[in-house]
Amino acid sequence: MAQIDILTRADLKALAVVGGGLEVLDWKLYDTLPVVNAGTQTVFKFFQEAVGPGGVTPETTNMDLPGQLSNGYRFAIESLGIEPILPMTAGVPQLTRVSVQDQMCLVHRGTCILWIGGRDYFRAPVSDLIGGGFQGFAQGDAGAAGAGVVYVAPRNNTRSGHLEYKFVIPSTFQFSVEVDYYAGPPAVSQTVGLRAFLKGKLIRPRQG
Repeated sequence: MAQIDILTRADLKALAVVGGGLEVLDWKLYDTLPVVNAGTQTVFKFFQEAVGPGGVTPETTNMDLPGQLSNGYRFAIESLGIEPILPMTAGVPQLTRVSVQDQMCLVHRGTCILWIGGRDYFRAPVSDLIGGGFQGFAQGDAGAAGAGVVYVAPRNNTRSGHLEYKFVIPSTFQFSVEVDYYAGPPAVSQTVGLRAFLKGKLIRPRQG
């Protein structure tokens, strides 16, 4: 016989969005940076911009303040991830042979570093943090060598940025995720995006 869960008054109080004390929410902090076509930039530092200034939208980041959490907020990091973002033309994603090569280049090179304050708390190859399945078909470029359909091999699903120790970012404390490409700039033929995200628990005061 299936067990029926019953929420007690204490359980409901813990789930309340108003009142005293703190609430703990499943949350993801994310930030996106452009990797410019034929650029020379080799270091990409994430979470340094906030929604609003300079036309930054929630599609790019969900940071309220650049480089830090709001007063009274903390964030317990459970995992860290990096993902490439397809280039867009007139709102249409460009899934072509060269765009796939660009994405593969971005996530199979470089080192990722988690900074909290002035100290590094995690370092790993970017390829260890892409997770998921990098797979699909891309239309080859007309007239190019090997034109036609290109298959992208799946990524290793065992790769993960899961952290055994849950580092907690304090309120109003500077933090960032940095991706370094030491052997020169990534070879991209189009302007593509690179996104970093921190998944974990957001701890903040309840409303009221």
